Amino acid sequence: MTFLTARSSVGMTAFMGLTAILCATGCDVLGPVASLLGNPGVNVEIKNDTAFFAVPDLRTAGSRNFIEDAFADDEAVGGPVAPNQTVRIFLPCDGDLERIVFDGARFQDAGGFALGDSDTSESLRRDVDFDCGDTINIRLSGTVFFFRSSLTVDNTGRDIFGGSNLSGDGDDEDDIGDLIDDILGS
Repeated sequence: MTFLTARSSVGMTAFMGLTAILCATGCDVLGPVASLLGNPGVNVEIKNDTAFFAVPDLRTAGSRNFIEDAFADDEAVGGPVAPNQTVRIFLPCDGDLERIVFDGARFQDAGGFALGDSDTSESLRRDVDFDCGDTINIRLSGTVFFFRSSLTVDNTGRDIFGGSNLSGDGDDEDDIGDLIDDILGS
């Protein structure tokens, strides 16, 4: 047993080192690596199709209902997106990811001068609007004073049961209920 424990700890150390190196290069491959390890997470892809810097207002929260929402602190995710660039963000699918909020983006020139914003506002709830394995695509477009943003959820990456609730991260009664809801389409 000692040999297996030592080998596992060496493997985990190597994995953590590899993850640190990958994150230093932009974390673009962190999502696929986590997916292979059984946690598909949620991938967010922000595509800036403008000639200006964009600062998306993207936040996550661990609240599940309206009462929790009133007292929950949203956590900002991501940062500025350069002109004509795409940024990928991997969000681990754990108990702290119950809601993803996108409140548009601010646009500015290279000197930081504000040029306008998009006012799209979307609040996505886990198990309703998105689930583990999904990709959330945010597209930013437009020009000075006429910026737009759109958000779509691509669920082609979900597992065969329609989500990750069957992975053992919740209690069995909720998992069975979620499976029935997925089958019935409600």
